Amino acid sequence: MGAPRRFIAPLVAALLCLGAPVPARAEPVPNPAGSHVKYYVVQGTDGGAAESLWDISTRLLGSGDRYLSIVALNQGRPQPDGGTLTDPTELRVGWLLVLPWDAYGDGVLHGLLPTRVPAPPTPPPSRADGRSSGDGCGSAATTSDMAVPWAQLRLAPSVAWQRSTGNGVTVAVVDSGVDATVPALAGRVRPGADVEVVDGRGDTDCLGRGTALAGIVAAQARPGSHFAGMAPGAVILPVRIPLRDGRATGEDVVRAVGLAVDAGADVVMVPAEVTLTEAHRAALLGFSADADVVLVVAAPPAGSALGDGPYDGLLRVGAVGTDDEPAYPYPKRAVDVLAPGVAVASVGLGGTGEVEASGTDFAVPFVAGLVALVRSAHPDLNAAAVVARVVDGAELGQERTRDPRYGWGVIDPAATVGAAAQAGTTGGRTGTFTVDRGPGLAAVVVVLLGVVGLLVVGVRQGRRRE
Repeated sequence: MGAPRRFIAPLVAALLCLGAPVPARAEPVPNPAGSHVKYYVVQGTDGGAAESLWDISTRLLGSGDRYLSIVALNQGRPQPDGGTLTDPTELRVGWLLVLPWDAYGDGVLHGLLPTRVPAPPTPPPSRADGRSSGDGCGSAATTSDMAVPWAQLRLAPSVAWQRSTGNGVTVAVVDSGVDATVPALAGRVRPGADVEVVDGRGDTDCLGRGTALAGIVAAQARPGSHFAGMAPGAVILPVRIPLRDGRATGEDVVRAVGLAVDAGADVVMVPAEVTLTEAHRAALLGFSADADVVLVVAAPPAGSALGDGPYDGLLRVGAVGTDDEPAYPYPKRAVDVLAPGVAVASVGLGGTGEVEASGTDFAVPFVAGLVALVRSAHPDLNAAAVVARVVDGAELGQERTRDPRYGWGVIDPAATVGAAAQAGTTGGRTGTFTVDRGPGLAAVVVVLLGVVGLLVVGVRQGRRRE
């Protein structure tokens, strides 16, 4: 009866694998120097000692077992007092701990990791209408030294790049133009158009806004920077429109989308706030249906003809902050999906470093970039099917219940691009696609049957030898 012992080890290993939890998302490790991260200042207890890493993990990550994630992000990194985290049981009051992207709760801070214990943060100013402060260019982009932006950590688009980087897809950026000289976009910005100038071009940008938006879509990582856009293989088609305090008119938007469609865009994004009439909506949806173009727009204000929905071939985007909560008060049923839109990073004019910006308009390019990834990886899907895939891949997409505030939830590039299509390729939100999110019951049954088969074979072989 010695032969079956050869199968005991594989059996034990298989059972251990079946019992092990499958992580929902790999914990990306940021480079703390110059990075935009979540972090926490270690506090003291009533007795004066530092609180424990287990308690911090339980409170901010929902489980004490996840303390190892915090250790991995901080081990060996110099602290303000010169010490380093080497023993998880030994923390010091005032140490700064970089946290995983999903940390949430009292004491969680967000920004550039300071070199000393920071003062309590103050919220950034905002306008009365809920949009971020800015000048006539809309949401202002300001200089930043960010290296690993939180939005890239949150969405982890590099995982989706195993399937697609957006190659062969043209994304139209309907905004202030795009600076074609930016190194991160070099060679991938077409001349474009200008709605106010016959035969005008859109490949220059005096404001920097359109350039920052295009960078979130398609910037390639450069030496000395960890920032990259969602679809670094995509091509940008800039279409310049006049903007007034970050807003555009419905007439200008319809004309701009028409120019983008005529120029062969596969994806058209309109980040600016715009109130559309029924006629405008009909024109835009007509472009999408006739030219098979996916439209990605900012969540519309109350009273817009796009306030109801959903619509085939069109995605309405809302912004979230690091807490995954909507950053602005959107009307109910005005949001299809959410994406980062608070303190997000992008490229500056002429490649003069990175910038930071906030607003719903800066959440739109994350979704447009994701659409580019899908269109590149699955060129057989029509616009409505692409929209359905983005919806199904979002974090609430599989629940089949659309939330009035969150829509279908925060986008998930890896799940969306790696989703497997079922029979039938027509679009819609009726379960045409399923998302491969890990081993299910069927996979577990298959493994168990395989283990049982190994045991049976081993027992028979042992009996024969006896």
